[in-house]
Amino acid sequence: EFNYQQTGYTLTFENTTPEFVSSEWIVEDQTYYENNPSHTFTGEGNFDVTLKTCNQNLACDTITKTVSAGTAVSSKLNSLSMTDPV
Repeated sequence: EFNYQQTGYTLTFENTTPEFVSSEWIVEDQTYYENNPSHTFTGEGNFDVTLKTCNQNLACDTITKTVSAGTAVSSKLNSLSMTDPV
């Protein structure tokens, strides 16, 4: 599960997965290993973001969602959940 906050072309992601011990984000051609990374896109559009989280038993889950960057709304909060169909 994750949320993101948008300001123009920059999105700040928040990992809201319960009881995770590690996270890996793939945004465009970049990989982030921090819990709540930010990424600045070079232009407006829809982009896939993948989050892989693992718990202390090394059980892992992966979710990919499409996010929008650079839209007319300067700041919005989007909630994305692993319970949504992929």
